[in-house]
Formats: sequence, C-alpha cells, structure tokens
Amino acid sequence: MLVGWTKVATAGEEVAVGVKSFGGTETYLRGSTTSYTQQPIFFTTGVSTTSAGVYCYKNSGSAAGYCDDYSLIKLS
Repeated sequence: MLVGWTKVATAGEEVAVGVKSFGGTETYLRGSTTSYTQQPIFFTTGVSTTSAGVYCYKNSGSAAGYCDDYSLIKLS
C-alpha cells in the first residue's frame, strides 16, 4: 500500500499519484482539493518483482500541486 497526502494550490486543478512497473496494472488516484487529503493506493507486486515506480504528477495549469509524506506499507 502507498499512502500519503495530496493537495492543489488552486481549486479546479488536479494532481495524480500512482504506482507502475511493479508486475501489475498501473494504478493511480487523482486529487483536486485545496486541503491535504489522504488516499491509500493498494497494489500487489508480481511474484518476482521487488520494485515499483511511484510518481506524483501535476496536470496542466499554472498552480502548484503537492504530494507529501508518502510511505510504502507492506500488508500481509
């Protein structure tokens, strides 16, 4: 599980946080609030995969997007 906080500086803009290249289907969540919001992303790695690509992406628009305090948590 990937968990952390996102927000945008201006209402109506959007930031995306996701996980890819882990042996499964890329998964992501979008945030568009101007207050920090926590959204967990659940994913399962492939049998022999020991890494994953984690990203924070701000779409078009001139205001900032924030992705803070992200952690990977192993679930059993």
